[in-house]
Amino acid sequence: RYSFVGIDASPSPGLRRPYNFFGILHEDDLSQVEDVMTQTLGDNLTLILTHYPSSVINTDHNRMRNIFSGSLAHLCGHLHTFGNFVTKMYGHHPDGHLELELGDWKWNRMFR
Repeated sequence: RYSFVGIDASPSPGLRRPYNFFGILHEDDLSQVEDVMTQTLGDNLTLILTHYPSSVINTDHNRMRNIFSGSLAHLCGHLHTFGNFVTKMYGHHPDGHLELELGDWKWNRMFR
């Protein structure tokens, strides 16, 4: 069994660019994700999907990284290729899970 856990870290509707550059996960959001991740413990593979990379999510990072450690990879796409200046962006966290930025999924099906 495979699990795909989507997490919405989008800020509440309101001001747009540049104020929506950062995502946010409140304590109750993290609790919900913990509950979902508990349900995936017996699965063969778990992937986490977010728009924002973990580095630009305003939250308790230790708690978030602990939650994400239960997955093989965290796929995100907010920064993409950063205007073609950064064509390879990924993280291999100490707990073993990967963070992969989707550079151009729509046209070229690539991550970096």
